[in-house]
Amino acid sequence: MKKCRAIIVFIVTISLLFTGCGMTSKQEKVEKVTLQVPMGPPTAPILYMQENNLLGEKVEVVIYKNMEEANVNIAKKTADLSIIPVNVASILYNKEMDISLLNVNTWGILYMVAKEGLIQSWDDLKGKEIHVGAQGASPDVLTRYLLQKNGIQEEEVTLQYSSSPEIVQKMIAGQGEVAVLPEPLLTQALKKAENIEVVYDYAKEWQGIHGEDRRLPQTGMVIQNGFAQKYPKWVQEFQKTYAEAVVKIMEDPSIVSEVVEKEMGIPQVVFEEAMTRIHLEAVHASDGKEEVQAYLEALLALSPTMIGGNVPDAEFYYKE
Repeated sequence: MKKCRAIIVFIVTISLLFTGCGMTSKQEKVEKVTLQVPMGPPTAPILYMQENNLLGEKVEVVIYKNMEEANVNIAKKTADLSIIPVNVASILYNKEMDISLLNVNTWGILYMVAKEGLIQSWDDLKGKEIHVGAQGASPDVLTRYLLQKNGIQEEEVTLQYSSSPEIVQKMIAGQGEVAVLPEPLLTQALKKAENIEVVYDYAKEWQGIHGEDRRLPQTGMVIQNGFAQKYPKWVQEFQKTYAEAVVKIMEDPSIVSEVVEKEMGIPQVVFEEAMTRIHLEAVHASDGKEEVQAYLEALLALSPTMIGGNVPDAEFYYKE
């Protein structure tokens, strides 16, 4: 009898050691989790988790095409978790959507590029047309913010909006002189377009204004509060596993570059080179609160509409 009990204890112990998000979901009876993600760097850790069976069978990963689609899915609660720009999360929260910021994961992927020798200073942008993607999201709001902080009025430049992939094609075709691009699209442009160069790293420009200790909390993950309240253990395990996946791919992007090419169409060599200019770190929202607030306050001062009218209150930040 004692021997049988010992065997049972051993089996239970081993099963607990090898459980992740999937096992937690069974304990809490998670039926389905929908995680919507963009076609961009913060999705790479999710793909790594999916490829290595770290998400569990209950998680469906959906890549959204644009912010409008993502916002609709959040509003209709068809997405339990969503990776979106931090300022968009603030806008949705101020619209009284029942969400919280779960983490911040992207601290810099935006760059301004231009024809070689064209832009030596911010003043050189006066009178220029700047191609910017994702109107109302990070590329747009940060461009407008940095222009203002460097003494450039919006009427002194022309902001030409289209999707970031379209902007890359324009730069390759020689139809644009100045553009704002996120990685890894930046790397694609640098490889294919003739005579263009990086002129500004937005993360460094942000620190130049706010100090070296102030990072740029560009993108994060939001969660439906109803889901979080119902499955706190699953959420806790997911946060931990996602953070570990981020560390792994930052150390060695090649471990996920093949699946990134398969799922997002980004060539392996492009993704791996792009990761040298990408700053990913999964920081719990409560731990990144000070930096997020500083970011949102800066955007509020420029235009309240960029964050939905107000800096969110403490309830915006998810707490375990």
